[in-house]
Amino acid sequence: DDDDGDLMNGTPNAAAIIEGFDIHGISLFSYAEVEHMPEEYVEDQTTIGIEAEVEIVFPYNVYFDAVYLTYRNGSSAEWNQVVMDQDGDTFTYLIDGEPSGTVIEYYIHIEDVFGGISGVTPIASNYENNSNLPYYLIVGCYPYLINDSDDYADFGFWDMGVPGDNATTGDWEETIPVGSYAEVGNPESAVAPSADHTVGFAGYCFLTGVSPGADAGIGENDVDGGHTTLRSPIIDLTPYQNPVMEYWRWYVNSPSTGANPASDWWQVQISSDGGDTWQYLENTSQQGIAAAAKEELPTNDALELMESILQRLQPKDRHEIRDMITNRGWLSGVLLMMSGLFWWIAVQNGSDALNNTDIPNSQLGEFDFSMLAKIVPVIVFFATVVWSVGRERGHASMSNIGGLLVVLAVYYILEPFGFALLTDQVDIQTAIFGSLRLLALAVMIHYSSKLFIDAWLLQWVRLQMINMPVDLIPDFNESSDMSQADEVGPSA
Repeated sequence: DDDDGDLMNGTPNAAAIIEGFDIHGISLFSYAEVEHMPEEYVEDQTTIGIEAEVEIVFPYNVYFDAVYLTYRNGSSAEWNQVVMDQDGDTFTYLIDGEPSGTVIEYYIHIEDVFGGISGVTPIASNYENNSNLPYYLIVGCYPYLINDSDDYADFGFWDMGVPGDNATTGDWEETIPVGSYAEVGNPESAVAPSADHTVGFAGYCFLTGVSPGADAGIGENDVDGGHTTLRSPIIDLTPYQNPVMEYWRWYVNSPSTGANPASDWWQVQISSDGGDTWQYLENTSQQGIAAAAKEELPTNDALELMESILQRLQPKDRHEIRDMITNRGWLSGVLLMMSGLFWWIAVQNGSDALNNTDIPNSQLGEFDFSMLAKIVPVIVFFATVVWSVGRERGHASMSNIGGLLVVLAVYYILEPFGFALLTDQVDIQTAIFGSLRLLALAVMIHYSSKLFIDAWLLQWVRLQMINMPVDLIPDFNESSDMSQADEVGPSA
C-alpha cells in the first residue's frame, strides 16, 4: 500500500489501516509504557510538577506526535488536555498551584500523528463511560481521621453485610490478605494481593472472601451468587473545612481464566443524610488498580526490603530517589576510576620506585605485593556486597561472612607493616608505603561498591514503586498520625 517508494512518509491508506488495528487494541505505540510515579499530597498554592518517562524508539518515532496530560480540578470541572514538554525520554508539565481542598484528577497518554491513543496511564482512565480511576492529587490536605484496620479506627465500627445482601460466597471480612494467582507462584498473575495498601502493624484490611491459600483456585471464596456490602458508620465532617475523603481499593473483574470475566460490577456510594439517599462515587466494571498495577504489587519480603532501604537512606520524597540514584552512581564511577588509576600509577608503574619487590611474600598464600594489590580490592568488594545483603535482608550468616572477609582484607593490608615491625626483611618506610597503598585501594573500592549497591537498590525501589498501590516514603518523613486511609470506603 505505497505510491512513492517511501514507507517512512506513510501510505495512502495508512490512517484506515491504523484505525483497523486500533479496533483490535493494536496501536503504533502498543509496545510503549508510560512510567509515572504519582504523588498523593501536594502543598497548596504551589506549582505542581508532573513527570513521566516513555521510551520512543526507531522507527516508531517517525509517527510519534506527543505525550499528553489530561487533568481537571475536581470531578465537575472540564478536562484540560496539554502537551507535555519533552527532554529525551522524559516528559514534564507544570500545573498551576491550587487552594487547599482541591482534588486534581489526571491521566497521561501517548498519541501518534494519526490521532491514535496508546499507553493510557492509569489504563482505561480516559473512557467516557465505565472508566477506570485516574490519578488523584490532594492539595493542602493530609490525613486526620484514619481507618487502616491496623493502628487506627477513627471512623468506628463498620457493617460487614447489610439487609438485602445475597452473595453465597465472598462476604466482606476484616482480615489479613492471602494472595490468589491464576498461575500458582507467578506474581504477575495475581488476582488478589498478598498485602494490604497501608504498612501497619498486622496488615489487616477489609476484603471480600479471603483466599484459603496462595495455591487455591482464583474462584475459591470469591463473590458469587449476588452482592455483598461494606458500610461505614456515620462520619461527622462538620468540624472540618473542605474535607476530602480518600480510600484505596483493589478490584479485579476480568482475569483471563475467570468463570465470568467482565461481568461483575464495583459500586461505591456516599450519603449525606444518614443513609436515606445515596450518590454514586464509583459504578463500574473497569477493574482499576489491579489492571494498572497488579504486576508491580510487592510481596511481603519485598516490602520489608524496601522499608529497610528507604529507612536507611531517608529520601525526602519519591522525586529525590532519582537524584540519589544519579549521584551515587556518578560517585561510584569516580571512585572506581580513581582506584584503577591509583593502582596503575602506584603499583604497576611505581613498582621499582617504591621497592615493591623488597616486600616479602604474604605468609597466607605466598602472594607477592603486586598480587596482593589485586586480591585486596577483590576481597573488599565481596565483603561490601555480602555485608550489604546481610544488612538489608537481616541475614546473620551473610553479615558473618562479610566480617570474616573484612578481617582477611585487614590482615593483608597490615602484613607489610608487620614484617617491618617484627623482622628485618624490609625497611619501615617501604612497608608503610605498601600498607598505605593497599589501604587506599581498599577504601576506594569499598565506597565505590557501597555507592553502586545503594544506587542499584534505589533503582529497584523506584521501579517497584512506579504505578504500584503502595507508598512507603511518607511513613519515614511524616509523623505517625499521617498514615494512609484504608483500601475501601462505604460501598453498597
